[in-house]
Amino acid sequence: MDNTSSQINISFKLTSDISNIDYKKKKDYSNVYNIQGMLNIRINNELFFSEEIALLEFYIQVKKWFRNKLDGSFYYNTIEVEDEDNPLIKFVASDNKYFISSPWGQSQIIATAKTDSLIESIKLFTESFEGELYSKYKLNPKWYIK
Repeated sequence: MDNTSSQINISFKLTSDISNIDYKKKKDYSNVYNIQGMLNIRINNELFFSEEIALLEFYIQVKKWFRNKLDGSFYYNTIEVEDEDNPLIKFVASDNKYFISSPWGQSQIIATAKTDSLIESIKLFTESFEGELYSKYKLNPKWYIK
């Protein structure tokens, strides 16, 4: 993977067993860490990141950042990994592009993505995740975004 500006695609697959969710407390924030899934980030169709993470936690952080009109850079920090691996995913703003990196990335090369490609990919990810979360678990992601 070279360091030229690239197209990005963010996809996921929910993997949590429905029995992990306490529906008596379905709006409880503890469910954020019970919703796990595979997150895949492809840059120019090359796999950059593929790990099982707390997918609802990632969604909440990226949604808040997106809601703020992508104000600056995005750093996905999670309590599920050691401090030296945080942030787990970074989108660092620079001009009309973002530098993308992760200590768990498939390669240690920092990739770049065009701003419009990143925005579109995040929009598609969040919309798809919202529908899938409700369809599979009957959870509304708005319950967890403060």
